[in-house]
Amino acid sequence: MTYAAARALKVAVYGAQSPLGQALINELLNRQHEAVPLQANLRALPPRPYPPSTSGNVFSAYKVSQGVAGMRAVVAVLEPPRVVEAEDPSYLIDAVAALISGLRKVKVSQLMLVGDFAALENDEVDPRWRRVCQKIHERLDSSPLHWTLVNCPILDERGCDEGSTSLEEDYELLHLAAEVADVLEKPGHSGQQLNLDT
Repeated sequence: MTYAAARALKVAVYGAQSPLGQALINELLNRQHEAVPLQANLRALPPRPYPPSTSGNVFSAYKVSQGVAGMRAVVAVLEPPRVVEAEDPSYLIDAVAALISGLRKVKVSQLMLVGDFAALENDEVDPRWRRVCQKIHERLDSSPLHWTLVNCPILDERGCDEGSTSLEEDYELLHLAAEVADVLEKPGHSGQQLNLDT
């Protein structure tokens, strides 16, 4: 019990309303960590025994700093922009810049971005998304944070449809969440891009 308490992390999670975000919150809680969902819409999470959400705007460095103060680490699940094909994905660069600035203000040093970053290694993806991934990587690389890019396969919104697999039965999702939690618990991945197994 003492060992578990000593290793417990206090983690802020952006994107907790996404299927992977929900699974990650559950996984962190199951491991006796403190997981705090940060989101603009405090009613966005489904009715589950989640910890209370905290208001958080990922595009405002000031609001990021307010939301993450006192945290050991911050995880941001970046949903694939291609869900809305006409949308320009460059808005995610602004989100990452606000995260970096907000974390620095309150001296939180560990940031993990979880998303589709295969474009950094694959020339055949949408060139707009490739440029966004490169810019995100450049911003992280020039920051003093201990950052990790976790390349995760695109997950469609299966949990949003009635009759779809429940979170507890979605073994692929639970496996991915466990892998993200593993990386979070084991330092030594600073400045790296990791590819999760599916």
